[in-house]
Order: sequence, then structure tokens, then C-alpha cells
Amino acid sequence: MDSSGPRVSVTEAARRHRIEDEDILHAYRNAMTIEYRDDGFIIITGAKRDGDLLEVGLRYDPDTDTNFILHAMFARQQFLRPS
Repeated sequence: MDSSGPRVSVTEAARRHRIEDEDILHAYRNAMTIEYRDDGFIIITGAKRDGDLLEVGLRYDPDTDTNFILHAMFARQQFLRPS
């Protein structure tokens, strides 16, 4: 893996809630919280370009060194806990 980090791919499943790819990627790149789940799923909370908070779910594939974003929607309360 180079210093720029893994590649990122926004999947069709992540587009289900009709959030623009640019907003999904902005939230991903500007993560405020990261939750690692036991099943390997990662949930990031970050802001869209306009500041609205999203939850972004992904899985990392070490074979391709890619983070596949599988889920993106406006952040639910369970992901908006105080730090």
C-alpha cells in the first residue's frame, strides 16, 4: 500500500438513498467518528459538502487495497453520540 492509502469505490448499493458520490466521498475523507464492527464492517460519520452529517458504511478488501462504500445515508441518532 502506498502513502496515499487504499483506493475508494462507491458501489450502487451506497447510492440507494440518492446521496451524490461527491458528498459520500467528502464524508468519508472527513470522518468525525469511525466504528469498527466485529464483522469487518466499518461505519464512518462525516459531513457532506454542505455540512449535513452522513453515516457511511464500508468494507476494506486487502486483495485490491480498496475500501468499498456499501452504505450512505443521513446519520441516524445512534451514530451521533457525543465524543
